[in-house]
Amino acid sequence: MPALDPSELHVWKSHADEKLTARWSGRLLPEWEIERSGRFRFKQDRLTFLSARMVLRLLLSGYTGVGPKDLRIGPDESGKLHLESEEGAPRIEFNHAHSGELILLAFALGRKVGVDVEWLREEMPYKEIAERVLSPGERQWVDSLAPDSRGEWLVRTWVRKEAYLKARGTGLSVPLEEIRAVGGREGPVSGRIVVDAGQDDRHWEVQDLELGHGCLGAVAAEGGYSCVNCWNWSQDACAGLKPAG
Repeated sequence: MPALDPSELHVWKSHADEKLTARWSGRLLPEWEIERSGRFRFKQDRLTFLSARMVLRLLLSGYTGVGPKDLRIGPDESGKLHLESEEGAPRIEFNHAHSGELILLAFALGRKVGVDVEWLREEMPYKEIAERVLSPGERQWVDSLAPDSRGEWLVRTWVRKEAYLKARGTGLSVPLEEIRAVGGREGPVSGRIVVDAGQDDRHWEVQDLELGHGCLGAVAAEGGYSCVNCWNWSQDACAGLKPAG
């Protein structure tokens, strides 16, 4: 496991794996998380939920040295998951998101963090989503782009805002159209940007994640971090474990 420095954000990319999850979820997850997966109507959603929670616990175990099943993870007052740590120990913040089989997990030390991911779709109700997601100024910028570029910038801006809200842990208490997350005055930019959410006077930054294959992601955190380091999670992390049951 790489060391988690306070000046960094760590992002891990993983995929839902049915065989791996069936074999290891009972070994790695407490009963309440397995029971919660039953709330999902569709099999793929249940699989992705279990896979995400399994990888989350493996990574947190690597960062903390605590066994995956022994980690005390639960919702805070806003409903966002947090890790209960010993008094005086560095506070590891984390968040995860998924779209289809793809899973992203973000970690930070001592600063709130959020992550989001979406796939680009050929058939997208552009105007309907733009009115719900973009501010008036952002709509002007995106509408000025070539038609074949608008969908990408719409989704890119959408995941930036979702990542920011997940980092704050306040849900949709702030409407997406009231958050400005496009970039400079000249129009949309990519890379790292500062989020403007009106009444929120804290400094938040969002970093685009280039995931390839028509998939866009973003990670957001309280400002002051120097870099975002990204890795692919390997199934080899389970190699030394004994099968459940």
